[in-house]
Amino acid sequence: MNKLILALFLLLPLHGFAQYSLNVMGPLTIGDIQVPYNQSSREEWAKFAKDLAEIRSMGADGVSTDIWWGAVESREGRYSWDYYDKVASYVAKAKLKWIPILSFHQLGGNIGDKGYVPPPAWIWTKYIGSPGVDNENSLKFKSEQGHFSSEYVSVWGTPFVLNDYVRFMREFQAHFASRANMISEINIGLGPAGELRYPSYNSHDIDAGYPTRGALQAYSKLAIQSFRQFVKNKYKNIKSVNEAWGFELKRFSDVLPPKPKELSDGSFFSGGEHFSNYGRDFFDWYNQSLLNHGEQVFAAAIEVFGQSGSAFSGIDIGAKIPGVHWRMSSDRLAELASGLILTSYENWNSDGNGHGYDHTLGMFERVAKQSSSSKVVLHFTALEMDDGRDGPEAASQAKSLVFWVAQAAQRLGVTIKGENALGGELSNPQA
Repeated sequence: MNKLILALFLLLPLHGFAQYSLNVMGPLTIGDIQVPYNQSSREEWAKFAKDLAEIRSMGADGVSTDIWWGAVESREGRYSWDYYDKVASYVAKAKLKWIPILSFHQLGGNIGDKGYVPPPAWIWTKYIGSPGVDNENSLKFKSEQGHFSSEYVSVWGTPFVLNDYVRFMREFQAHFASRANMISEINIGLGPAGELRYPSYNSHDIDAGYPTRGALQAYSKLAIQSFRQFVKNKYKNIKSVNEAWGFELKRFSDVLPPKPKELSDGSFFSGGEHFSNYGRDFFDWYNQSLLNHGEQVFAAAIEVFGQSGSAFSGIDIGAKIPGVHWRMSSDRLAELASGLILTSYENWNSDGNGHGYDHTLGMFERVAKQSSSSKVVLHFTALEMDDGRDGPEAASQAKSLVFWVAQAAQRLGVTIKGENALGGELSNPQA
């Protein structure tokens, strides 16, 4: 397969013991996704069948495949499931379970990506004219460098597009209701690469990839409006803002994210501004915006799939958080830019707050309580990596991070699965 990521364990903390399952990640695409029965794709499908047989002989329980929104609904309201009908039939023939990932993000631009399937083009223009949506970039993330990311609708655009996500979920369930007995989990893509995070280290920005701190993604009009409203709700008047921050703002329209120049020259972080009252408020809002988005989409998925009487009732519903493991033993700025942690914790290194992850894991804890029949599962990556990966410059604590998050999930009663962050071979002891 062109991408093989292992989901090695299923931890069921509420029962006091761990259960294990072994799943693999299938190819991002097989042959011509628009014309699945094209003769030119026969070799790739034959290889897929061979790989499925091989992983089953090695003890695998199931295979995950992305359900690319942009491929299925390239025209609004018109759905093409032929390719995924074929995928499901191959998985069923191999007597494996299927873990479909509802991928509202873009294929292309991330490590290991082969192929290109963007979100449907119509989503960027559908809501132009709505408050705050002025043009085709309004629903995109905008970074501190001034670049737009079209990999996933921004978290501040979620209220606009949530009904589009829900409609897609309902169509998926209706079409594959007869396949319910072969589906062991439905995974919901909550951000770039299907992960609940900001595209802080993605290719639209310059020199923001591994192992840098990445780039903040809070500079769109909708994002700035949201930050101002957060500040207004907290402080009520501009005088209280100035007293808390030590600023001299005249009005709420003066409230802005950190200045790009101070980020680019490093003075914002080197000066410790991220731990000031202003910095704490900003990163509280930045993290909470991400979690509000995740909770809205996840709760919608539970409403569609997880209620008694639905075709997929009782099937697990999962979502992924990435293991942003670099810069952990130095400044933890990569995790901060990704939106996974915030600066309000007095101690980032405390087991008592999950080394900074309790606030984010709390979202999974809350949505799990909303499901009457389906179990909510947190996926976490970097399972195959050791601490110290790529030397001192990376400042990686990947192995430690996996255990910290797993322990925090257990304490909060959140079911967790681990995944490799990168593709590997089953024969590789690190996989």
